[in-house]
Amino acid sequence: MASRDTVIVPYSMRVEQSSEVRHKPKLEGPLPLSNFDGAGADLLKTFDAFVRGLLAHNEMVKRDDDHFGQPDEIVRAGRTMSFQLNGGESGRERTVRLDANSAEQKLKREGLLSTQFQVWVVVPTNSTVGWILVEKDGYDTLPSAWRRELIRAFKSRHRGYKLTLAQIRNDAIWRLLEKGLDDPQVIDVKVQRRAEPSNREQETRGFPLEVEKSTETVYRAKKGWMTGRQLKRIRRFFTITKRSDGSLVEIDLADDTRDEFAEGLEIRLANDVLEITVHAEIDGRRKTVRFSGAREPAESYVVEGLNGTRITPRTFRSECRGHTVDLAKVSGAPLANKWDTGEWTAEDQVSPLEVPVGDPKNDG
Repeated sequence: MASRDTVIVPYSMRVEQSSEVRHKPKLEGPLPLSNFDGAGADLLKTFDAFVRGLLAHNEMVKRDDDHFGQPDEIVRAGRTMSFQLNGGESGRERTVRLDANSAEQKLKREGLLSTQFQVWVVVPTNSTVGWILVEKDGYDTLPSAWRRELIRAFKSRHRGYKLTLAQIRNDAIWRLLEKGLDDPQVIDVKVQRRAEPSNREQETRGFPLEVEKSTETVYRAKKGWMTGRQLKRIRRFFTITKRSDGSLVEIDLADDTRDEFAEGLEIRLANDVLEITVHAEIDGRRKTVRFSGAREPAESYVVEGLNGTRITPRTFRSECRGHTVDLAKVSGAPLANKWDTGEWTAEDQVSPLEVPVGDPKNDG
């Protein structure tokens, strides 16, 4: 069960060596990540080349039923880039019944349903790593096909290397909060759990059976704010920790010294838990961090105060600046002076990446 809030979903972005030997240049020893493009290895320039590849078309790119493209409202500053990207789907087939007594039939939606979503990209001083932050409005966001196309276009341009994108799990702002063991930064913690229908609901004729029910419990300190130590105990109570071999890790709830995020253990929500949301303050900035996901959960950042309206580009950039500062702090990546306001430092643009409009696998 997902929330209908507007959230910002963070992804890590990293250049790595490709395991496909046939694409590797004939070099002795390991390939130099510090010069993956042969021109200073600036990942920000490469991402900008991808956006300009999308700008080369006056229509959206199509991959199966997914569509994306036509970036606009592009803002380049320092080591950052933000823009709006169109995304949607067409031709999706689903199974429906016209009424309770009808047989199932296939319904294929014609036409394209699309809308714009905000995207923020930042590549700090280490130019082979960075972050992408994407708007998610309720259940809707950009199709994952646009990230797959970025990976494909990067691989096509830079033989011997690959671009890895992943939702933030370990180097997470949540980890930053837990590490502040005795710092009172946590305002409250909300845990949403699945709930069984009550006896009255089960026995009442006409009650909808094909619905999900959930309950929400809010935890607050009796006095003041909660500490990272208290947050960690709550999180451990509602999660399951596993090793890479799948075996469970027994953790004493009173043992606050172990950092499961840093040790690379797999943290999953307990079976009846849908999401955990913490409202906290970091360095004077209020933020709401959500921990959710059916399998290994990832974090996202709830945008407060929208009152049902879409987030504006200015507000989106402001939110992303604060999240970037915290992500850099927990990951140890340095942010240079004027990283978000200075002169565009990827000024020497490389040629646009090639992004075919049609699906390459369906061509000829």
